[in-house]
Amino acid sequence: MDDLNTLQTLFSKKIRDIRILGELYKGRANHVWCVAFEDDSELIVREPKPLTKESEFSFGVQAIFGVEMKLIFDRMEQLNKKLKQTNSFQIPSVIDRKKKGDRHFIVMEKIEGVQVDTFIDRSPSFLKDYGRKLSKLHQSRFSFFGTVNEEKRDALEEFHPTLVHVAEQLISRFYSDNQEIKDYLPIFKEKMTKLPAPDTAGYILIDIDPTQYIEKNDVISGLVDTECFAVGPCEFDFIALEYLVTEREAALIRKGYEEISELPSQLDEMRECYRFISLILDIHGTWDINEWMKHPMWFSSNGRGEDTCGQIV
Repeated sequence: MDDLNTLQTLFSKKIRDIRILGELYKGRANHVWCVAFEDDSELIVREPKPLTKESEFSFGVQAIFGVEMKLIFDRMEQLNKKLKQTNSFQIPSVIDRKKKGDRHFIVMEKIEGVQVDTFIDRSPSFLKDYGRKLSKLHQSRFSFFGTVNEEKRDALEEFHPTLVHVAEQLISRFYSDNQEIKDYLPIFKEKMTKLPAPDTAGYILIDIDPTQYIEKNDVISGLVDTECFAVGPCEFDFIALEYLVTEREAALIRKGYEEISELPSQLDEMRECYRFISLILDIHGTWDINEWMKHPMWFSSNGRGEDTCGQIV
C-alpha cells in the first residue's frame, strides 16, 4: 500500500494531496508528510522511525535525561502541551495518534512557514526575536533534571556525577578507538569534581539546530521538532548555539534574550565540561576534539566573548 492510501486510512475526509517533508526533517527520527484535504485544510503526519542502531546520541540522552526516542509516540502529546505553556515558540498541537499494524502515526497541527536553514547572516530583527523567544522558553525553572513529562526527575546535585558516569559509558561503547577522547576523560573527570551543582534547570533542546524551526515574515513562527527536549541546565542551549553562529549572530541573540532575562549565570564555569559531553553525544556531527574545545566562546555570562577554552592537553 503506498503512502497516500496508507495516510487516507487515518482520516474520514478525502485527501487531495500529500507532500513528503524529508528535507525539512532531514536527519530526524521521523517520516513526515504534509497532508492536504479537499476542504483545503492541512495537517502534518509524523511516523517515528524504528531505531535500527543505537547511536551516541540516543544512548546518551536516555542515560542522562531519560529521553527515550522509541517512546515518542506515547509521549509527544503531553510533551508539546507542556512546551506550549511557556508562551515562547509556537509548538504544534498533537491532534491524534493512530496505529496501523506495526506502524505508528502522529497527526499534528500545521504551523505556517518554511524551514530555517541557518542562523548565519539573518536580520537583526530575526535574531533578536529568536533570543527573546528562547529566553521565554527558559523562564520555566526546575530543581531537577530529566524528562519534560517528569518520568525521570533527579536532583540537580546528581547531574554532574551522572555526566561523569555516562561519559565513561559513551567512551567505552562508541569511542574505544579514539585515543584523544580517551585521554581527555580523566581531565574531564577531575574538572567535574571542582564544579558546583547547577543552580537551576529549564527546558532545553539537546540537539538544537536551525532546521528544527519554521519561519514566516522574517521571524520564527514555530518549533516543530520537539522530541529531544529535556529538563536540564540552560547553559547547554548556549553551548550548542556557539557552533551555529558567529560573533555577530551571538550578539544579536543575546540582545534579544537579555530583554527578558540574563544569560545563564554558570555558563562560563560549566562550558568546558559541557562542551565535552556535547561532543561525545555527537549533537553536531563528528568534530576533532581540539577544534571543538577551542571553538570561540560567543556567549558569556560575564559579558566577554571571542575567547576559546584553550589548548587541550
